[in-house]
Amino acid sequence: SSEVDDAISLYGERVWIHIADVASQVDIESEIDAYAQKRASNLYLPDQTIHMLPPNLSSMCSLGESEKSSALSIGFRMIDCQISDIKIFQSEIKVVKMSYEEADQALKEDQALSKLKSLAKSHKAFRNNNGAIRLDLPNVDVKLKNNKVDIKVQTESESRQLVAEMMVIAGRVVAQYATENNISMPFLTQEVGSFSEEIMQNKENLTATQAFQAARCFKQSKITPKASLHAGLGLSCYVRVTSPIRRYLDLLAQQQLVRFINNQKTLDDAQIKQRITKVNAVITRVNKATRESIEHFKCLFLKQNSKWRGKGIIVDLNGNKATVLIPEIAMVVQIKLKSKAQLEDEIELKAASINLENRLIDFKPL
Repeated sequence: SSEVDDAISLYGERVWIHIADVASQVDIESEIDAYAQKRASNLYLPDQTIHMLPPNLSSMCSLGESEKSSALSIGFRMIDCQISDIKIFQSEIKVVKMSYEEADQALKEDQALSKLKSLAKSHKAFRNNNGAIRLDLPNVDVKLKNNKVDIKVQTESESRQLVAEMMVIAGRVVAQYATENNISMPFLTQEVGSFSEEIMQNKENLTATQAFQAARCFKQSKITPKASLHAGLGLSCYVRVTSPIRRYLDLLAQQQLVRFINNQKTLDDAQIKQRITKVNAVITRVNKATRESIEHFKCLFLKQNSKWRGKGIIVDLNGNKATVLIPEIAMVVQIKLKSKAQLEDEIELKAASINLENRLIDFKPL
């Protein structure tokens, strides 16, 4: 993303997660807050980004834009994956920016980063033991550059895994702090899914077919003022808090924290619920717009690359019809088979016809 919401550091035995301090600029009852509620989140499209907040404000709050950055710093100790001694301050931090590639290299040389990696790895194992399940289905970045569509598969790396786990830890820490101090929050919850024994036993190393099947077994997540289990993450309570520049409910969580630590009145459960309801109504449209835009540009990519050939993996079978996952463009499509096939079989595909208006592609096996 173009705006930097968060940073991580280690001081002695205390882990710090620093989040861009947007709440200091956007009061919970202000016009800008009402404006952000109506947008709910940034809208990331292949050809443009439509910001939740005014772009100049987003840029001003972004970490690392000047020598010192305003942040909400969350410090804690983690021993045997138990969180204790939580401290939250409004702070000024000095940010060192790194690409993931640079961070991957630094993990081998920097003691602090290496220790954070070890903590993140043990926390991931802790969540797995508590029933967490993560699907490694392919994701792609779709961008329009000079009127050409570019699709890149998102690659995993140690530093990406470190950052992702730290953001999960931040959500766990803030949820724990909020429940201990009776602060109303937009908690993210999810009931236990209906996964088969095979999937649970192999959840660390799912095949494409198992991951596809597992995706249909999750219960829908909910946002509620009442703290409750998030089964998918393997946490007893959780709140998203690390992206206040681009997600309204993250900003709302931050506003509640900032008010609390400054001994100001926070919103109650009923007021939080009212804002959740408003945002949920908008997020449905945001997600639809994002999905349809990406579908459109994937169609355009295949039109621009008429000789495209790709590999598909059969993840479901129904007679002579197969559901096929195409990793390099992150699409799941239906095709008719001319010969017998099995789950996990790989087949070469081409785009036989493309309906750009309705975002439909007819794939044929070669």
